[in-house]
Amino acid sequence: MGKQIQAIINVFKKNKNKLLDYNEIYEQMDKSVFGSNKWGVQGQKNIVYRLMLGNPLFEINENYIPKKFKVRLNVLKAKDLPGVENIYSTGDTSIFVDNKKFEEVKFPSEKDFENEIKSNHELIFGKNTSYYDIKSKVGNRRCDGLVFDPKNKRGYIVEAELSIHSLYGHIIPQIIDFFTNMKDAQTKDDLKWGIPWKKNEKLDIHEAIDKERYDIIVILDKINFETDEAKNNIAELIKNFVKNKDMQILFREFNVYLGPKKKKIFRVK
Repeated sequence: MGKQIQAIINVFKKNKNKLLDYNEIYEQMDKSVFGSNKWGVQGQKNIVYRLMLGNPLFEINENYIPKKFKVRLNVLKAKDLPGVENIYSTGDTSIFVDNKKFEEVKFPSEKDFENEIKSNHELIFGKNTSYYDIKSKVGNRRCDGLVFDPKNKRGYIVEAELSIHSLYGHIIPQIIDFFTNMKDAQTKDDLKWGIPWKKNEKLDIHEAIDKERYDIIVILDKINFETDEAKNNIAELIKNFVKNKDMQILFREFNVYLGPKKKKIFRVK
């Protein structure tokens, strides 16, 4: 089994960790790792699929049929696969600024992506906005943050997601869970009084929470679905939980590019 896993990973190394389904992986891998051909081609393909499914070495993107996989960056160790971390630290896109190359960062975990958003939230929401971590205060599937805009006295419920996660299996359920829990007075009070809001924003944030004066914004490293359709579906699903009919559901793509001397540039779409 170890040789088969290594052969699968070698395919990802050759493809710079591009998303691949089990058929594509099988076609490119060293078939000798299966030994004598007692399973047949389809049997060997099934082995490839089972070796990746549920394996912590691999991430699954369920937005494709069949599912596509890639190597999970934060699990792989350089001592196990020399050079892998360098190969998989960047994506397929590069930007050139003053003839200097900046390569897209591929985040090894959702937490890393969320931290980058938190550190650079003013690029997305505007200057003088404040980012608050609320994930420990609302619901079981918790939204990540609340950004408050003091100029408009409006909040943004932030959900940071990597594109490997399914829109309907992962992202939308978290949003629904947030609004389901916000119908509970105790949960709303926990949010209002359990977060160390800035003193000069506290009363305005409390009022925004009470009057549901906030929008939903889902920030992804890559948008791979039709956003208008997703907005309509989410609006339909949460309409029974929301009093404020002016609430907007927004999607933003946020990318980080790394250049010489670890200098970063950002793209918000």
